[in-house]
Amino acid sequence: MAIHSLFRRHVPLRTSQQSKDTVAAEEPTKEKEVARSNETGAPNETEGSKEIGKSKGTIEDQKEEISDALKSSRRSSILKFPLSLLSRRKDSQDAAEDKSTTSLTYRRFSQSPIFSKPLKGPISPPLASSVARKCPEGIVTIEVGPLLTKYYVHRDFLMHHSGYFRTALAGPWLEASSRLITLDDVEVPPFNVFIHWLYTQRIPENTAEWVRISEAKKWKIEVVELKVLVLADRFLMPAFRRAVNNDLVTSRLKHAPYYELVIHAFDNLPEGSPILQLLVDTHCLHWEPKTDEGDEEEMQLRPDLPHEFLVKVMIRYAELKADKEGKLKKLVACNYHLHADDEEKEKCGK
Repeated sequence: MAIHSLFRRHVPLRTSQQSKDTVAAEEPTKEKEVARSNETGAPNETEGSKEIGKSKGTIEDQKEEISDALKSSRRSSILKFPLSLLSRRKDSQDAAEDKSTTSLTYRRFSQSPIFSKPLKGPISPPLASSVARKCPEGIVTIEVGPLLTKYYVHRDFLMHHSGYFRTALAGPWLEASSRLITLDDVEVPPFNVFIHWLYTQRIPENTAEWVRISEAKKWKIEVVELKVLVLADRFLMPAFRRAVNNDLVTSRLKHAPYYELVIHAFDNLPEGSPILQLLVDTHCLHWEPKTDEGDEEEMQLRPDLPHEFLVKVMIRYAELKADKEGKLKKLVACNYHLHADDEEKEKCGK
């Protein structure tokens, strides 16, 4: 707590008018004390100074009175002027802080999905060195999965990159005050990749790196990557979503999708996601009846294939049949990519 706030709590300041009234009230009191001392024969302050050598006791009393007066004078001069100055300074600081808080609150909520206005803050992420100095106040605990695996993540990075966390940690929610967020429906492997991207702004570059960072089995990596994409969409992270989407396109372009991948994608991705169309197109171009033969797991998942997927496959087969020139058989990666703007899309097309 600031020193001046302590003083303001315990030492009430006098206004100029109150000081005048106090001085006026003290003058008659002094006159009465002088008159009383004359009646009793006790020397007043002037007489005492003239007769300072008469009595040892009188001298000691005067020394005490002078000492008390000096102390009182010092206290008065120390308290009155600086406190009034600090009071004005504190009031101006309070006003500035109120203005700053209002502005900060608007910026935080303007960045949340609730607002449709564009972001009006700095676009570059916070400096890692600056964020690290805020520990432990700047740390948020995130509990992930059914076992509630704990992650201790810097709040500034979460709020900068994710609209979901920006709203949760800046709004009038319990998570904002407790700094604790529970995501028991999120799996650990995709969340590991999310944390990796949060601090590096890059996704794993190959299968070995995906295995190391996600801590998942090699044969599960394609499903893990799709779950990372779902997570990026849920956390409202456009840049992260584009990176994962485009990497998934590269890895899936020449292979028929596994049914587990299809089921999870159609159950969790938004309707307009280009990955959904990619799964339909690659199935139509690369799938053969013998693909499922000998794979018991795939055969068991056939009844669970989404109705929407099957309808899209039927339509696409009809389009492929009618395509005499074979244009639809040439899959172009750019058609399934997500682009930040038209300029990026134009470069991608080339």
